Amino acid sequence: MKHTCKKNAVKISAAIELLKEVDPASAEALSDCCNLTEKDLKARIPDASFAGKFRAWLKTQQDELDVVICPAPAHASEILTMNSELPEQSRILIIERDPLLAALLFIEADITSLIRKRRIILSIGESIDDASNKLVGLIDLPKEQGVAFCDINDTGKEWPDYQKMMIEVRDRMRLKLYNMATLIHLGPLWQHNITKNLPSIVSNPGVKALECTFEGKPAIVVAAGPSLNNSLQYIKEYKDQFVIIAVGTALRPLLQAGIRPDLVVSIDASYKIGAQFDKIDCSDLFLVASNIAFPQITDRFKGVFYGYTGGDPIGTWITRISHDTGTIMAGGTVTATAINLAVKMGCNPVICTGLDLCMAETGYTHANNSMYHGVKLPSDQLVAVPGNFRDPVLTTGQFYTYIEIISDYAKSRKDVCFLNATDDGAKLDGMRVIAPSDILDYASISPLTAYDKITALHKTAAPSGNIEKVRKEITSLIDLLSGVKEESLAGASLCNQVMIELKHPLSPHSEIIAKLEEIRVIEQRILDEAVSISFLDMSLRPIYFLLGAKFEVLDDERQKAITANKRSREMFEQIAGSAQWTQALLQEVLEKIGNTNDFDNQLGRKTA
Repeated sequence: MKHTCKKNAVKISAAIELLKEVDPASAEALSDCCNLTEKDLKARIPDASFAGKFRAWLKTQQDELDVVICPAPAHASEILTMNSELPEQSRILIIERDPLLAALLFIEADITSLIRKRRIILSIGESIDDASNKLVGLIDLPKEQGVAFCDINDTGKEWPDYQKMMIEVRDRMRLKLYNMATLIHLGPLWQHNITKNLPSIVSNPGVKALECTFEGKPAIVVAAGPSLNNSLQYIKEYKDQFVIIAVGTALRPLLQAGIRPDLVVSIDASYKIGAQFDKIDCSDLFLVASNIAFPQITDRFKGVFYGYTGGDPIGTWITRISHDTGTIMAGGTVTATAINLAVKMGCNPVICTGLDLCMAETGYTHANNSMYHGVKLPSDQLVAVPGNFRDPVLTTGQFYTYIEIISDYAKSRKDVCFLNATDDGAKLDGMRVIAPSDILDYASISPLTAYDKITALHKTAAPSGNIEKVRKEITSLIDLLSGVKEESLAGASLCNQVMIELKHPLSPHSEIIAKLEEIRVIEQRILDEAVSISFLDMSLRPIYFLLGAKFEVLDDERQKAITANKRSREMFEQIAGSAQWTQALLQEVLEKIGNTNDFDNQLGRKTA
């Protein structure tokens, strides 16, 4: 056995040396596994049925697979099976928490050549964050669009905690891929909304003004889950002793119950969000909104506090031309944004109510009087998750993601006491459950007069005296976009000429080279207009994604050149189109702002 251990130690040492070149983190994780003992070497028997199960799983995959993620393989033979069954261009990402079990893979089969070729990539270690972050970094979006999770093994039988950990890694990956897809798909809409919101953004204060305004004071964040029905009486009774922050969907139930929230939060860019505010008088309410918020709702409120998100390059430009609004968290669900707002305001504890994220026992999705009043979903569209008082409860795939987002946030802020005032709902890690009737136990001793303080804060923090600067900057941007549009159209025309000449076998090579150089110069001039390109960035994300995706492999060099120019032409055309419609929107903004006196009069201000 000593000879066997020595032989295995040599294999692992060789694997570590290889990993030092291609994957230092995995090499470090295996560094303590060289001196395996007889006790460590638990022989694992290959699963003879794995090949059949894997082939069956492959048949269920509709898209071409670029990346297959395999959590905790039971034996190295599974890796070899996947290698033989998958297309040549696919990569296999292996997640393994236990370094010892990862080391056994190198003893069970020779997988070093596959690692050297980057056919196999390892993620070894205890941390879920490390594993998910590494995998996200390894997937080359948009080129690798076909990503699948092969979790056909029941790892929970032998190691009960494995399955939970692997599911968490998988779901974090899915969330990050979903967020990336959202940035791409909704980019044009976000650019449109920010531009339309510009007059309101430059005339209202930002969320930065709200920071630390209620240090140590209790807050109630009101969501619109079905359990809100049983919480409203307690919120109403103690409403003056809390800072009340409502998400848009919960506004109507609150107002119906005679409760005016101190702040309403809305971050969604979609026109569908408008239904939350239909037939509601918001003229005495304050809104906290992202720059991308649906423009038709912002003018309904007494005042707005704006913030820009991490995926908003225009927010930096607004800061330069007007004022720093500050950032607002966009965590997939507006409730997470509202919770984060309460924390930024210094509130502690933060009590959530109506935060069910699951169906009620009656099957309803939301509270009475909300825009989803009476809505039920078919049970075959739902998934089971742990509940606070029922186990399991049924939820949607979207709510499942929200559970993860809010749980992660609550667990990350150990300095804040998070309470979930509910008599139902899905289990949220990091939040202690209390009965709605126990809300009083956390009330401020004296009335907070939060609404009055926010009213005064909005008035004093509102920017003033910068409208002429804003007009000048917008006018300058319109002129810059004119230049970008003309350059792009010229570039598209040159690309067409090059494609025509490439298709003609007798075209002079020198003329093609000269036009390609002209195209290169135009591209550089467009890129040099940093302000214009940053303003257009959101609307160009779909074409960035498309042109970054894989194209048909071509052997003919001339055909390759034609395809490359076609892609360049598409990019030029998209830039020109984006510049044109953005110019038109900015012109509308100028007309709405008018001159300083007109704009101040629209806002009900008195000019100096």
